[in-house]
Amino acid sequence: MGAAEDLADLSAYDGAKAALAAGEDELVPADYAKRLIAGESPLRVWRELRGLSQVKLGRCRGPIGCRLPTSRPGAARGRWRRCESWRRRWGLG
Repeated sequence: MGAAEDLADLSAYDGAKAALAAGEDELVPADYAKRLIAGESPLRVWRELRGLSQVKLGRCRGPIGCRLPTSRPGAARGRWRRCESWRRRWGLG
């Protein structure tokens, strides 16, 4: 590995640590990451990671919150990511 690659790695590491410290990013346990990689519903995985039941999640989003995705998992991702107010309430960004 060359010096330029070492520097790039150190820079990426420093950036990741800074984002964690600022609360802009978080660590995800390997069990949950594997479920996401395997294609499990992101909504289900994040809900369980946060310890929320479906009922608690419904209350969390509030009466004017975004519509939670109910269609097939792949199609729901875009709508889920775009719902910024819901994500902030749930602690996802």
